[in-house]
Amino acid sequence: IRVFALSGDAPAAARHFAVDAVRRLGAADLADDTALVVTELAANAIVHAQTGFTVDLSASQDVLRITVRDASPLPPAAAEDLPALPLHGLGAVDALASRWGVERLGHSGKLVWVELRR
Repeated sequence: IRVFALSGDAPAAARHFAVDAVRRLGAADLADDTALVVTELAANAIVHAQTGFTVDLSASQDVLRITVRDASPLPPAAAEDLPALPLHGLGAVDALASRWGVERLGHSGKLVWVELRR
């Protein structure tokens, strides 16, 4: 787990952290997909939520789970309406993920999770 401050450099720092983490977790085969997913989610936290964020990664034998938590709550019904345009932003995440979603954390913000299959 690593916390990143609200900064224009944070998505790149999060990407480097995540790629190092997947290698330590023995999931280097997912490094490229992880880099893209984390960069997109981190950029969303900075640009749209306008907050710092936390990145966490965990791996099992067949799934890598990535979570990015920010401090901006979702408005009502927004979790179901997050746009996933093809090959852009969440569309790229959707194309790479076996599953992904958003969890509301009330006034504490939200958590976006992504599972990548090995």
